[in-house]
Amino acid sequence: MPVKTILDRTIELFDMECTMAGEDPENNDKQAKDNNYVGFGIAIGAGLGAALGALMDNIAIGVAIGVAIGVALGAAMSGQQG
Repeated sequence: MPVKTILDRTIELFDMECTMAGEDPENNDKQAKDNNYVGFGIAIGAGLGAALGALMDNIAIGVAIGVAIGVALGAAMSGQQG
């Protein structure tokens, strides 16, 4: 099955599910896009935190600090968009 067909079918099923639940699929798409900023912040923060942790000789603490900063920045970016 081509990728485009699978993606189209997934979107179609999502819209049907939202319609059956009485929700607006357009609103759910906006919420999903807002959550991408937090995910992006976590991914970047974990990577930078691992590098910071390697410098501090404690990768676990570095990743925790990086993820915390990433979540904060991602939430701030989501807040600016909405």
